[in-house]
Amino acid sequence: MNIQNTIRAYINSEIDAWVTDHGDIAEVMRAEIAALEELKRACEVKIRVSQQLAIEEGYAAKRVDPNFKPSELAPTKDMYIELHGQAAFDKVKRLSQPQPKFTWIA
Repeated sequence: MNIQNTIRAYINSEIDAWVTDHGDIAEVMRAEIAALEELKRACEVKIRVSQQLAIEEGYAAKRVDPNFKPSELAPTKDMYIELHGQAAFDKVKRLSQPQPKFTWIA
């Protein structure tokens, strides 16, 4: 069994155990999302540590793509104001829009 299937089997067994013990699907959903978020954080840390170890052991390296072509970036707010002044910035600025955020209702 590969690692992905092992992880999926573990998560599914934990969910099944919770449903058997509690029967509350909302709590199962909360627990599943919390477990997956924690697993994601743990995996991100493990990836960084493993990559660093592979580099230290000489199995990998960080290299810049020789075909890299830099993209043009817009100036920051401070850069624009420095170049054109606050009034010019106020004339062309755009305001961000609120983004929906996942929130538990009950």
